Amino acid sequence: MNKIKIRAFIGLLIGTLLWGMSYVFSKSLIEAEMNSITIIFFRSMIASVCLISFMLLTGNFTKIKKEHMKTMLLLSLFQPAFYFIFELYSLQYNSATLTSLIISLVPLFVPFALFVTDRIRVMTRTYIAIAMSIAGVSIILLSGGTDASQLTTDPIGVVLAFCATGCAVMYSTIARKITVHYNALVVTTYQNIFGFIFFAPIFFAIEHDNLSSIPLNSSTITSLLLLGVFCSAIAFMVYLNAVKHLGVMISTITNNISPIFTVIGAYFIFGEKLFPVQIIGIVLTVSSLFVGTFSRNSEQRKKEEDLKQTSI
Repeated sequence: MNKIKIRAFIGLLIGTLLWGMSYVFSKSLIEAEMNSITIIFFRSMIASVCLISFMLLTGNFTKIKKEHMKTMLLLSLFQPAFYFIFELYSLQYNSATLTSLIISLVPLFVPFALFVTDRIRVMTRTYIAIAMSIAGVSIILLSGGTDASQLTTDPIGVVLAFCATGCAVMYSTIARKITVHYNALVVTTYQNIFGFIFFAPIFFAIEHDNLSSIPLNSSTITSLLLLGVFCSAIAFMVYLNAVKHLGVMISTITNNISPIFTVIGAYFIFGEKLFPVQIIGIVLTVSSLFVGTFSRNSEQRKKEEDLKQTSI
């Protein structure tokens, strides 16, 4: 890897850590009885304000070209809009563990999306890395005092979880193309702005009679700031930068280690148990990175270089 790719990979690891910790921050808000839509609304609003301010202060404000606006809107609809909605309602039918397991299948479907959209074939080593990653995540989630027989399952919830997975796959595929034309800061800013606009009417429709009862205090405000600034602004920005410089496969496989940080964060913050078998899952998941990172072949690199020469 050259210096740019090394920096992108380090940034991706930081973003993955932040996304893993986002479940911990969200859990503290849910325990404070804050509505999930309310959490997403404030998260998008805080991220949008921070990103717009940063763009203006650095003189990096860039308008999306007319020919790219539909693609940018489509990207924002897949994530954060539809992804968060499908994930949210899946959790109402299924256990968090089952939903997380289904969403961890994202790297499995990305190669098929790449083949359909750009005819890129993925090497066998990449599939091995995907299998290792999914197995590691499954061990981490299922060994936390839960086995497969205890997972709360509902067909509607399973369908919704797979819809969330599909949104994440399409987001990564579209992000791969839009980042050719704009830097990660610009894409992340517009993505959050459009997401905020999407969630605003839903938020006011749900909370219009209960605005004064929203539990806003020093603790919940801190958690919302952490989610907005770090998990929606910085994490998405470094992920998009990684997609641009490392490719979508490495980025999605690496992103699958986020449950590791969730488990570790829950251990230190909430005192949840860390089982020895989970260490095995952590090692297996991390090992998948070393397999997947070196799995790109010349055909993949050529396809990605050719993509940079084309418009969306």
